[in-house]
Amino acid sequence: MPSLINSFGLTLKSMIMSKLYIGIDPGKNGGIVAKIDGKIIESIVMPTKAKFYLTGEIYKLFTNLVDSYETEEVMICFEDIHSMFRSSATANFGMGFAAGFLEGLCSGMGLPFIKVQPKKWQEYCWQGIQPIKINTGEKTKQGNIKYKTDTKGTSLVAVQRLYPKADLCGRGRTRATKPHDGVVDALLICHYAEQNL
Repeated sequence: MPSLINSFGLTLKSMIMSKLYIGIDPGKNGGIVAKIDGKIIESIVMPTKAKFYLTGEIYKLFTNLVDSYETEEVMICFEDIHSMFRSSATANFGMGFAAGFLEGLCSGMGLPFIKVQPKKWQEYCWQGIQPIKINTGEKTKQGNIKYKTDTKGTSLVAVQRLYPKADLCGRGRTRATKPHDGVVDALLICHYAEQNL
């Protein structure tokens, strides 16, 4: 595109400011993905150690992303998580801590954020995909096998369709060859935000 200069000496391209989207799967096996102009600029597994969130690392990551890219707008989108049936009290506490920490971090840094229900972003990102079903090992009253949707498997199919060349292992995991569930979900949450917000 030729450089078009307006009366203020700015190129047309510089007048169109990009928007930074950050998608987060807040679980302890979660991930963080950032995109600008449809390009993935960061993809990382949620920083944790011995089941504890490394809050300082998460803060540094947010600060670096916001400071490194000259964007007019930032939008952070993370999964709206609730206590889960059959989960331990410790697991539910951890999810609540993560959600509270992320809200506090965004509010403290003055960054806009939105929480999205898992079913909402999954419904959008799974369009045109037959959900993968897995055997629960249980039977119905009629004696039929009970199946449930494999959300992780279906999300992997969706993300490989939408981003066939994306590194789904997460930055810094040089030995990893298998896609990381948290990075997969974070990328789909980021995609949902970019397309809908």
